[in-house]
Amino acid sequence: MNDKWEIYDDAQGNWRWRRVAGNGRIVGASTESYRNRADLLANARRNGYGGNKETFSERPPKTSKFVLANLA
Repeated sequence: MNDKWEIYDDAQGNWRWRRVAGNGRIVGASTESYRNRADLLANARRNGYGGNKETFSERPPKTSKFVLANLA
């Protein structure tokens, strides 16, 4: 599987994630937003995220997105 996990700020400045398949389609997304990055990552792990190398900042600017490591 070559899915990517994207972490981004929503309009309220909270964290959200989405899982994007190799063909570019969104195949999963958080159903709620999170104030804390740790809570967001815990939810993503419960939904299949297995990576340990986060490549995003503590609080990115709005409309930015950050891609987590690809799953093998």
